[in-house]
Parts: sequence; C-alpha cells; structure tokens
Amino acid sequence: SFGGTDQRNLTALVLRSLINSERTFNINIIVGLGYSDSNMEYLKKIIADSKGRQITVRKNVTDFSKYVFEADLAICAAGRTMYEMMAVGTPCIIIAQNERELSHLQSAARYGLISLGLGEKLSEAKIRKTLEALIANHQIRIRLSAKMRAQNIRSGTSRVLSLIFNGYQKYKQQAEQIKDY
Repeated sequence: SFGGTDQRNLTALVLRSLINSERTFNINIIVGLGYSDSNMEYLKKIIADSKGRQITVRKNVTDFSKYVFEADLAICAAGRTMYEMMAVGTPCIIIAQNERELSHLQSAARYGLISLGLGEKLSEAKIRKTLEALIANHQIRIRLSAKMRAQNIRSGTSRVLSLIFNGYQKYKQQAEQIKDY
C-alpha cells in the first residue's frame, strides 16, 4: 500500500518488479480511495500481462489491519502505513513517495524496516532482489518482525500523555519552589 492516492504510482512499479520474479507467491494489492482511474487501468493491464500470477487488488478497504496482520511480507510507503506495519510486526520493505517521507527512513534498519529509499530513483530489479532475499530467508523476517514489535508503538498515545503529565507535574513543582522564595 502506498497511501490513499499513491501520487507516484509506486504500486505499478512494485507490481512490475514482482511479476518478473522467478519465485511463486500471492500478491495482494491495497490501494486507497484516491488511487486514480488511470492508474487502476494501468494496473489492470500489468495484471493481464502477468503470466498467470495470483494477484488480488482491493480498493479503499475498511479493515486494512486485517490484511497487514495476514501478510508474510509487505511493501509500502514511508508514511503512516509504515507505522501500521511496525505495530503488527509485519516485515516490510519501505519505499518513500517523496523527499518528506525519505526523512522518516533515517533509522529504519534499527527498527526492523528495510528501506529502499526514494521510489522515483528505484529500479524494478532492486525491488525484486530485495523481496526475493527476504522471501528466501525466514529467519531474517522473524528478526525484523521482532525488532518492529520491540518498538511498542501501540502504546504511543499513552506514552505521550504520560510525558505531558509528568512534564506538567515537574513544571508545577518548580513553580511552587519559585513562589516560596
């Protein structure tokens, strides 16, 4: 998944790279509501030329997390989708849609994410080679998943609220001390 609109149509780039793989695997594609009709037509053409691969395309799903949880491996953008993958622990290859997303990837490897950088500078061969390497090594996928889940981003809201509350309590104590002088 490459977000709601996939402005660079990275979905098509990734699909072209996957259908040329020697390996056999199912491909599940999820596109957002804003994925254009022209991009969808191009995707259908790629699928029609895909040599009998098992490819499913879903648009604007309401249960995205279900598909993330069921996936053995995912390829997605470096936006919010990346964090959904981390929360579930689905090993993933991250491709940035733009320079802003590229800034999210500076510490990707430390968190168990495989970053391929900026999509517009990426070759189909690089995507395919990376995917095939991950498919071939189940132990690497297990380690990546464990690193992702270790980040415990599911409780992010609680941690932020705790930091705010603790910071406020510290400020309040300091204010009381100043007032006593």
